[in-house]
Amino acid sequence: MKSTPKGKNKRKIKSFIYLDEYKMYSISSQIFEGLTEYVINHSKNSKQDLESQEGPVGSGRVLADIISRESSVEERKFLHDYSYNLFEEKLFEDKKVLEIETSNISKELENLDNYEFIKVKGRLLFSDIKLISETISDFNQLGEALVYITNFQNLEQLKQQYSDVLSHAKNRNDKAFAKQAVRKVDDLSAIAQKIGLNMDQGFLDRLKFVLSYGYKEQFEVKVYLSTDNGENYYLFSAPLKRNYLKEEEHLIVSKFSRYSEREFAIFGMITQSKGSQADLPIKQGTNPEDIKQAISQMVLGILNIEKQFVGKVENEILIDPIAVYREI
Repeated sequence: MKSTPKGKNKRKIKSFIYLDEYKMYSISSQIFEGLTEYVINHSKNSKQDLESQEGPVGSGRVLADIISRESSVEERKFLHDYSYNLFEEKLFEDKKVLEIETSNISKELENLDNYEFIKVKGRLLFSDIKLISETISDFNQLGEALVYITNFQNLEQLKQQYSDVLSHAKNRNDKAFAKQAVRKVDDLSAIAQKIGLNMDQGFLDRLKFVLSYGYKEQFEVKVYLSTDNGENYYLFSAPLKRNYLKEEEHLIVSKFSRYSEREFAIFGMITQSKGSQADLPIKQGTNPEDIKQAISQMVLGILNIEKQFVGKVENEILIDPIAVYREI
């Protein structure tokens, strides 16, 4: 296990795609002093410098205010990244972080219960429930569009051939055949259904409802790591807050792919690592007039439903993420 901090000369450059500044500063304020002081002082100094300016109202004061605010925002962004390095190094220095990657997972997994913080390195799988729900809503329309675009020339040739047959048809049967063939070519939904790009709309509507109920608009990253012998796989999952992403979701996926080629690090706190979720100690009620019992039974029912969505799968470790980044 790597539990010693990297020296300043050995510090790797981090390219962040996610950083929860609030959580970082909240924890850092408790582990060592002074990390957040610069942010507060910087904000105060910027305001004092602006208020000390002289001159008539409107003579560049608004522009100075904009420049000061924008500069302050950018400097705070850089400060967040630098503060994170100090934050992570301090936790490693205090030996509070379990670091797991492919090369040591077989050995280090047994130490999960001894740590609260974890750093996992591996290829990321980006799971975006919001995008999946949107795709489900437009699935059939998208399927028809793909069929039309990818088969445009062939479809037009077929239509032309059957139209020629129709124009030269001499008997009723030939005309009926040609008309039916043209209708089949125009029926994009039927063509899409044959190749799996069209599904029952009722099924799609209910699937979207289930996803919306169970996962809302969750954006999650996952890392799959296998043991040395490759027999067992472990899943590390971290739900992200969209407002702490450094870029829009579609840009991140466009740059790194839905399943990244490059390795990333997820740093955060271990929230669930046991084999299965513990059951609530609620017994079946016997008195139908007991309101507390009835509410307890309802809570238990909701818990059982939620297990279908937020319950752990086998060999899954859930992480409350603070940062996700590439090391360069």
